[in-house]
Amino acid sequence: ALREAIAEEMSRDQRVFCIGEDIAVPGGWGGAFTVTLGLEKKFPDRMINTPIAELGFFGVACGASMAGMRPIADVQYGDFLLLAADQIINNIAKTILAWLLMLHYSLQAAERLAAEGISAEVIDVRSLSPLDLETIGASVRKTGRVVIVEEGPKTGSVGAEIAARVMEECGEYLRCPIRRVASADVPVPFTPVLESAYRPDVPRIVAAADEAMEFGGWLRAVTAGLVLCFILLTGLRGQAEGPLAGVETVCLNREPSGWATRLSDGRLMLWWVEGKSTDAAKVTDKTTTEVAYARFSRDAGCTWSQPEKLFAFPRSEGAYAGSSIFCDRDGVIHLFGIHYFGFNIKGNETAEQLQRIVPGKSPAFHVMSADAGKSWTPPQYCDFGHEYTGSTNGAIQLSQGRILLPLSYLSRRVSGRFVSVVTYSDDGGKTWKPSRGECIVDDISRNIESGAIEPVCVELADQRVWMLIRTKTGYLFQSFSSDHGDTWSTPVVSRFRSTNAPGALLRLRDGRLVMVWNNTHQQTSREVLAAAISDDEGQTWSGYREIVRVNKPKNTKASHYQFGVVTYPYLTEAADGTIIVTFMGAGQTVVRVKPAWLKETAFRDDFSGGLSRWCTLDAEGVASEDWSERAPGSPRSKSLKVLALRSPVADSAAGASLNFPFGVRGSLTARLLFEPGFQGARLCLTDAFSLLSHEEDGRFGIAIGPDGRVSVSHGGDRFTPAQVTFECGKWYNIGLVWDCAEQTCGLSVDSRHVADLPSLADVVTAVTGTYQGVKSDESRFSGAVHAAGICYLRLWSTAKETDRAGLKLADVSVSVRP
Repeated sequence: ALREAIAEEMSRDQRVFCIGEDIAVPGGWGGAFTVTLGLEKKFPDRMINTPIAELGFFGVACGASMAGMRPIADVQYGDFLLLAADQIINNIAKTILAWLLMLHYSLQAAERLAAEGISAEVIDVRSLSPLDLETIGASVRKTGRVVIVEEGPKTGSVGAEIAARVMEECGEYLRCPIRRVASADVPVPFTPVLESAYRPDVPRIVAAADEAMEFGGWLRAVTAGLVLCFILLTGLRGQAEGPLAGVETVCLNREPSGWATRLSDGRLMLWWVEGKSTDAAKVTDKTTTEVAYARFSRDAGCTWSQPEKLFAFPRSEGAYAGSSIFCDRDGVIHLFGIHYFGFNIKGNETAEQLQRIVPGKSPAFHVMSADAGKSWTPPQYCDFGHEYTGSTNGAIQLSQGRILLPLSYLSRRVSGRFVSVVTYSDDGGKTWKPSRGECIVDDISRNIESGAIEPVCVELADQRVWMLIRTKTGYLFQSFSSDHGDTWSTPVVSRFRSTNAPGALLRLRDGRLVMVWNNTHQQTSREVLAAAISDDEGQTWSGYREIVRVNKPKNTKASHYQFGVVTYPYLTEAADGTIIVTFMGAGQTVVRVKPAWLKETAFRDDFSGGLSRWCTLDAEGVASEDWSERAPGSPRSKSLKVLALRSPVADSAAGASLNFPFGVRGSLTARLLFEPGFQGARLCLTDAFSLLSHEEDGRFGIAIGPDGRVSVSHGGDRFTPAQVTFECGKWYNIGLVWDCAEQTCGLSVDSRHVADLPSLADVVTAVTGTYQGVKSDESRFSGAVHAAGICYLRLWSTAKETDRAGLKLADVSVSVRP
């Protein structure tokens, strides 16, 4: 085998030659063990016979190697190498020629992680001194997770030194402790079985990476990242087709991440405030100094600088909290936030009591810099005509120069407590004036967060200003201003379903509009953030794609947000056109979204990446499996990746949901197989995320009974039979073709139309109105709201008892027209 390998390399590469004792003797000895026998005839000019002097011909080999040749030095016995130690150690140690087993294992692990939707950056650490901390640090800053992989023992190893250096230089960017995969601290075993257990392997590397991804975290960004190295795995982050091709997360290692804008020189600036919380005990503290900090990015948000101090707020009662930021057309940087003192409303006051109390105190403040952040004006309150506002989620500058700050104030209303307004400045932020118009949305709730709350605005091409308003109705409401924000139209329900949380709006430099919001169905559900894009001033929208989601329950006792939140998005555009998203709930990350990805109209999942594209939060009994049995309708391939749905616990939430590109019209195809013993399931198409434990009919839905009979959902417990019955043990091709403009959806099985599904609507009721500085004009709003389009598939078990059979789902394909 050695002879054949040497001959193959010598035939392939003229730089290869053999040098050693008795390897080219006429008549052929081929060295002491005949390894090179016959090669002296085939390569007479490159088989070099030498005297018995290992130090001499090894010196020749070393010199030839340094000159670019590829010598093979033949040594008769292993202990003869000691005679050449000086040449080997002192002359060629600077050129390391080695196979690095852990590098190959790390690359294999990275491939497996990619199938889970995790992209691992593999860094080959070639030397300890100097250590390439620049490369390692760039990766850690992006991803925040490190796994160190080495073949040596764990204690006192090279990996331990690298871990220490990474902590010293990049510790603040780490989102979890460094994970290390190394050999056991025992004598090296000799048997293959024990050796396999002793040293690292691919499954152990993957397991360490998974631990890093899940650390402390109920949250997993829809894309995730890691850094894998031989010796170092650093930087877990998601990309490509699994789960999302157009999203990247960047670690900042702080909560919250802050609010970002693009400066006039193209850099990104992200700012926040540190010092006091809004706890009642902290608000009265007058001794703590609160400080504004910022980070900057020169590469479109891929990496960020260390925190830099901007300025200190004056010591006083109350707590400063940052929010909006933007850079105006003159290059002036504007920062906004609230100075929170507290509120006095508990929610059970009568109308008479409300008239006698001050609702609370939380004014909006403004700070600006005209010299790129070198100096800042003192904090100035922005007059909005009232005492208390919540979060201010986006200040903008209109085309005619006016600066608008949308906000909402806590009123003395018994229900619908918050009212949306704007305050504006016509002198570059020096003075502020409240708008005459106010927007009222009253869902007849006495909740402290009821009403028209935390609005955001964007200017349209016709110079109208569009306002989107957070409400408790299950939808965002909208209003328009035709006089640059001074007066506003009566709010009406928008097309956007949402929990009780604000959205974010941004106009890109190419003129398109982008929106990010909690596209969720339940009132207190903030488990996903979605992004959409419009080419026609908001008339039609594409995308509705999840850009980040909660992936598992948080590790604290449940509040009404039992699964944690991702909410309060804030947007800006980087110099390269990437959309930069910051948000609350996972403030250690900034999300970078490619606008082109939001325009995709086709989607396919063959489960080769497992369930990385599916959400199984709050559900059980869902797994990705290999299917290799033969059954009627089975594909020709010997194996198939499938989603397996079972109900392991009686009457439990067992199911999964899939987000895909939004379409007013579209089609979805998939393959279904029902196992013998199947006990029932439901399937629906819908336009918003919903937890699997919450019953939801969706927009178009069907039910499959334990006997395989299919029924069409009419909402609630109302169903009508379809003309199809599924048999267990057989694969079926199902198709759903919808048209939300016509409120229709057709169901087909094996290319045969079997049912028409009715469009199911929400009923939205509220008292809406405006106050235009003279009088309030309020009226009751009530109406059925049908889906504007479809972007989710939900599948869940309806078994009342344990269902260990369940069903299989394979080959999901979607095509849409926005």
